[in-house]
Amino acid sequence: MKNSLFKMIKSARKPALLAMLVLLVVVCAQATQWKDVQKETKFTVSVSATGVVDSKEFESIGAPPTSRWRSRIEWIVPEGKRVSEDEVVVRIEGSRTDERIRELEGELNVHAGDVGVDKEEKQQQIRQEALNMSNLKANVEKAARMAEVPAGIIPGIEYRKLVESRRLAETLYDRALYRKQLSDRDKVAKEENKQREIARAQLRLAEAKRALDTFTIRAGRPGIAVIGTGWGGEKLTAGSSASGGIQMVKIVDDTQLLIRATIPENLATVLKVGQKAVIVTETTGTAELLGEVHSVGNTVRRKSPKSLERVRDFTVELDEDYSEILRIGGSVEVKVEVETFNNVLTVPKDALVYRQGKPGVFTPKLHFGGFVFTDQWQPVKLGKASQDDFIVKEGLEAGQRVRL
Repeated sequence: MKNSLFKMIKSARKPALLAMLVLLVVVCAQATQWKDVQKETKFTVSVSATGVVDSKEFESIGAPPTSRWRSRIEWIVPEGKRVSEDEVVVRIEGSRTDERIRELEGELNVHAGDVGVDKEEKQQQIRQEALNMSNLKANVEKAARMAEVPAGIIPGIEYRKLVESRRLAETLYDRALYRKQLSDRDKVAKEENKQREIARAQLRLAEAKRALDTFTIRAGRPGIAVIGTGWGGEKLTAGSSASGGIQMVKIVDDTQLLIRATIPENLATVLKVGQKAVIVTETTGTAELLGEVHSVGNTVRRKSPKSLERVRDFTVELDEDYSEILRIGGSVEVKVEVETFNNVLTVPKDALVYRQGKPGVFTPKLHFGGFVFTDQWQPVKLGKASQDDFIVKEGLEAGQRVRL
């Protein structure tokens, strides 16, 4: 009895296992995704690039010229703030310039004190010289009157003494007059030299004050403030160092938007002015914004200072006003339509499988109805590609199914 029951259970297990195996094969076949290959009436070849939202109209503000290589930012306007014309956007630390101004002001005060002292000394010297000249002139006149006595009245020796006294008085007066002329020229020269020193100090002070004024930088136009980056790519903040060649702030007009994008050097050769472009952002979701290529740069550069990737710049003008959707500085993806084909067979990139460097796809081998039980690899010859698909030149026909 037990043996017969065991045989009955064993015989019933084989069909159940077979049914489970068939069910597993069907489930696996259904889990694999297949796609029918069809001809596309219009197939657009596009290249993708990354870019940022910028403006056609903007004002760039760089670091002011100073005697030092680097300047320290004391304050900078917040990123994205809307500023008005003549509003302060950056303040540069000017402690050394302040010290220089104080030194020059002290120097001018010293010069002003020297001028007052020199003026008093000059007036005193002029009064003393006038007194000396008056005495010498009186001596000359006295000696002249005494020498005017007729020669016969006074003995010869005494008369010659009077004549010699007159000559000596006149000589002393002439020499004093000559010294006075030299002294007057010296006074004028000293005064002119002092005035030149004062003028130089005033000029240096004015230059220092102008330099200090440049440390307070104002916006030359209304717009949105976009903060620049340092040599390492980091955003500038209060306390950052800024040197010549660094753009500290850019004031942009957010009503005239433009896309500035970069593309790898090997793909840039297909770009041309006037090509249609599609812009996609996270804020628009699946919605696509339209534009066209406005300019293509002819200079190859590094993508970033620390990157070895070579890129070229290009700009895209928008077909409509998208200022309510796009934001200055936001990242976008740009798809540029470089070529269009009609009635071509295409295959998804996800379906391609490479063997020994040659492309191919898996097609059904054993299938029944909508179920594929086995497949086979089939080589194909590819043409140009878009973002997600390749053109198939040889190896497939319309209506065939490929495995994804």
